[in-house]
Amino acid sequence: MFVFERRLDDTRLVVVCNFSGEPTEFPVPQDLETSGECVVFNHTPRDRVAGTMHLAPWEAFAVLA
Repeated sequence: MFVFERRLDDTRLVVVCNFSGEPTEFPVPQDLETSGECVVFNHTPRDRVAGTMHLAPWEAFAVLA
């Protein structure tokens, strides 16, 4: 898993990537939880980063909040 956040003023971008050929479970830390617009994805568009996420092999997405 490769997960990061970028902030500029009140704008937040959270990027989540599964760099594995296996499905992965990712328990999202509370301070990383957000919802907004999915601006890029390669599997399923997601508009929320929260709870325990189940990612497909090689799945990646970014949420702009």
